[in-house]
Amino acid sequence: MTLISQLSPAPPGTDQKLGETTRPAGTLGKFGDFVVAPSSAKIAVLRQAIALYNRDYGPGHDVYKGWRDAFVEAVPTQNDQLHLHRAAALATKPRLQHYAHLIDGLMRWTARKNLAPRYRESAVWGHPRADVRARIAALLKDGSDNREMATYLKEAPLTTDAAEAMLRILERTNPSLDHGVLDVRRAKLHRPQPIRSQHFDAWLTGEVAMFATMRSRLAAAA
Repeated sequence: MTLISQLSPAPPGTDQKLGETTRPAGTLGKFGDFVVAPSSAKIAVLRQAIALYNRDYGPGHDVYKGWRDAFVEAVPTQNDQLHLHRAAALATKPRLQHYAHLIDGLMRWTARKNLAPRYRESAVWGHPRADVRARIAALLKDGSDNREMATYLKEAPLTTDAAEAMLRILERTNPSLDHGVLDVRRAKLHRPQPIRSQHFDAWLTGEVAMFATMRSRLAAAA
């Protein structure tokens, strides 16, 4: 298994060409959805991803881009509400309700939290057949530790298994720090479990291989 932590940034979820081959790529959140989905639902997750990624990337296709950008801008200023409410005011109607729920969850969670900017390019976990790309939203001062934090913004709650898969990928991209994934709507920070199965990494590697195989075949048939 290869680990890649520094690559030129690419639009979220787009496939990346390496030489003459095209490697399937996905976002951390999309991969989390994939690993916990039953077999039939895995197909649905990948079809949704392919339908989105086959289009030219643009902010209009990314429901949460405005919110993510506003959050990153808000962290250095310590003024979450100003930036996030400004993003919500600019959001179209279908997105406005999502942004409102995210702002509410974040405000509940950030009380007495110490966040600092984390200026790191998208982290990439490289498997021999696919890449999983993660965006670090902030650095959390968690007690005596510094914790790199990614955010999960979707309507469905982040499950423990999906969070563990996402956290392990974050660990692989930067083992020198602790990590967390914040389920923003539920105001819940997922930290790594103290003990994982000895076969956890084998399972995770197998899931990435399945992700790559299924996505390549579905894309070819699309």
